[in-house]
Amino acid sequence: MLSFMARRYLAALLILLCVSSAVRSASAQTPRVVTVALVDHLSDSAVATIVRFPGSAGRMVILLRERDLDETALASGMLAAFEARRVLGDTARSKIIVQVYGRRSVASISSNERQLATRYITQLRAANPASLDGVGVARSVQVAMAPLGRNEGPLR
Repeated sequence: MLSFMARRYLAALLILLCVSSAVRSASAQTPRVVTVALVDHLSDSAVATIVRFPGSAGRMVILLRERDLDETALASGMLAAFEARRVLGDTARSKIIVQVYGRRSVASISSNERQLATRYITQLRAANPASLDGVGVARSVQVAMAPLGRNEGPLR
C-alpha cells in the first residue's frame, strides 16, 4: 500500500504528465485554466500559495516564489492546486487561500515531468511582468487542466 506522500507524489506526476495532453485533447467539457505566477515573496516558508477566487469561473492562481522556482516547487504547487480543486470543486463561494509547505524530492520527479516543468519554468521566466487581478504585477503563464470527472483521473 502506498503511503500518503507516495500517493501525493503519484498524483503530481499524473498532473504534470497529463497537462500537455489536456491542452491537446478535445473534450465536450471546457478545461479549467490555472494561472501560475512568479512573485517576490510568499508568507512564511511556504513553497507555493494557491488562491481560489469566488465565482462560477473558479479562477485559480498558483503563486511561486521567483528565487525558489524549480521543478520541485512547480510540481508541489500543481499537486496542491489539483487537490484543492478535487476537494473544493470548480466553483468557490469565497476567496480561498491555501499555503503549501514542503516540496517533492528531485528523485521523485520523472524525466517526463522534468521536461514539462522545464518548459513551464522557461515560459515563466521569459514572460513579461503584467498586472494580474488579485495578485499585482507578476510574470505568469496559463496551464490547462482537464475538468474533474466522477471516475476520471486528475487530468486528461
